[in-house]
Amino acid sequence: MINEDDIRRVREGNDIVQLIGERLVLTRRGREFWGCCPFHNEKTPSFKVDPASQLYHCFGCGEGGDIFKYLIKTENLEFPEAVRYLAQKANIAITDQQDEAGKGKRTRLYEVCEKTAEFYHRQLMRSPSHQAEVARTYLSKRGFGKDVPKEWMLGFAPGNNRLVRYLSEQKYTEDEMLEANVALKAESGSLRDRFYNRIMFPIRDLQGRTIAFGGRIIDKGEPKYINTAESKLFKKREQLFAIDKAKAAITSNGTAVVVEGYTDTIALHMVGFNNTVATLGTALTAQHLKLLTRFAQRVIYLFDGDEAGKRAADKASELIGALITPEAGPRRVDLFVAVLPQGDDPADFCAKRGQGALQEVFDSAQPLLRFALDRKLGRWDLSVPEQRAKALDEAVRLLLPVSESLLVTDYLNYLADRFLVDYQTVNAVLQKAKKSKGEQSSPLTEQTLLAESGKVPLDKLSRLERELLILYINQPPLRAILRQGFTAVSWTHTLHADIAEKLQLMDTTSSAQSMISSLAFQIPEAIAVISGSKLDDYGEDVEEVAHLLLFSHKEEQLLQAIRTKNAELRITDREGRDDDILFAQTAELQRQLSELRKKYNESRR
Repeated sequence: MINEDDIRRVREGNDIVQLIGERLVLTRRGREFWGCCPFHNEKTPSFKVDPASQLYHCFGCGEGGDIFKYLIKTENLEFPEAVRYLAQKANIAITDQQDEAGKGKRTRLYEVCEKTAEFYHRQLMRSPSHQAEVARTYLSKRGFGKDVPKEWMLGFAPGNNRLVRYLSEQKYTEDEMLEANVALKAESGSLRDRFYNRIMFPIRDLQGRTIAFGGRIIDKGEPKYINTAESKLFKKREQLFAIDKAKAAITSNGTAVVVEGYTDTIALHMVGFNNTVATLGTALTAQHLKLLTRFAQRVIYLFDGDEAGKRAADKASELIGALITPEAGPRRVDLFVAVLPQGDDPADFCAKRGQGALQEVFDSAQPLLRFALDRKLGRWDLSVPEQRAKALDEAVRLLLPVSESLLVTDYLNYLADRFLVDYQTVNAVLQKAKKSKGEQSSPLTEQTLLAESGKVPLDKLSRLERELLILYINQPPLRAILRQGFTAVSWTHTLHADIAEKLQLMDTTSSAQSMISSLAFQIPEAIAVISGSKLDDYGEDVEEVAHLLLFSHKEEQLLQAIRTKNAELRITDREGRDDDILFAQTAELQRQLSELRKKYNESRR
């Protein structure tokens, strides 16, 4: 546990501009610094870093926060890890109330995985056993000799509970081994090694920390590959093999290549495709795409040329949706599919044909939707009328998830050409399919896309409330006026009300940075609220701005209430009945609005 005072000292002892500037090119504009957002691809900088508040905010994707949030997002750290990292960076001693047994459960699990990786690697490189020699021979025949095992920390799991004994000697508990999933409980109740007689591939996160393992059997048997089960560190639908090694190349290349095997990934890296990663026993998911698009917007999904590879390619059609459309804006993924010739996997293809041939495969990759349509149509004989009808019906159903996008027009024209009919005919089939589906697909509007990502546009009342909170933090002379005004504010959001309450409990002479630091500790969600506002665009008469914001908030609440009552009155009018109570309530609200405006205008004279 790290205490609040230490967190404050660490926050104030680091500069967010310097930290972010270590990886991003930031340009000064007035008091602030701007650059291209690290959380989505963009060409025009919309990412602001404010040295005064020590906050960042992207006006493109909506991400925002403080120096700790930035590290948590970019390095996938836990909050205590981010604090410790920055404390060490600034040479600040902190009182970290963790005993040896409680270094933090998560930290201990990372250590178990790292010690396990080291153990497996030593077995592969040094063990004189016959099975270890078989493993070395297998890797050498696959072209993974020399420095490859060292570079990728490949290993060998000997079994016979040797790992359990080793980790026990290192003072790790049975529970820790079980949680890290490097050991299992035998029927007898004793602990045994999770992997045995397998070549081991350590799976690492973005920071290069070992979080899981994949193991390939070296004898005949099934399953050929097994992975660590999901744990507190490892989620297979979110993690990608080699992402730690590939992220820099993905960023510089602008493209990520996704394959489905450890050896395929290593083989592609060996011939120069360092932007390659692999899924881990699952198909590519939306979570994987979210991770990849932090580094590049273009993703090529590469499949084997055998039937299993083609089936996996067909499954990729499940990714057709809002994220591949132009309407997704900065969240868009340009997802392409490439399939190798029959019978080849990426590793074999690289060995036989080399880098140039593989680059040609990548160059011929098709957009996911085009690929899925062609695969679907390829199963039917379009010269047979009955099959043509079924093929067209299946094809347009692939378009349903993007039916409200501008993208659909191009693909309807493509289908019209394939079926030798006009656009209207194909569109009619699509509209029929939409109707039969019950119009379940929602329009791909900006509102929809923002809602999917949790970045719902703010209504007027929310914007006004945030401006009031920001003004309170950044203008100490106005705090007395605002404290009095806050007593009459009916906050529409619980979070805003909580922030206001905490601010009013703080010393009114506190600096803005001190208030932000305290808020971040008490209400971490508050940082996103504060970071998105422009803090110094109020002009010279900031006191007038304070009064205007308080007035505007109350005015908007009354206007919204009046609009609601008027809508209810219209309903009663259509139904041919009178509602005197409703009419009186509306009149009272209008009177309050008139009185509010009158008082405000008189006070400003």
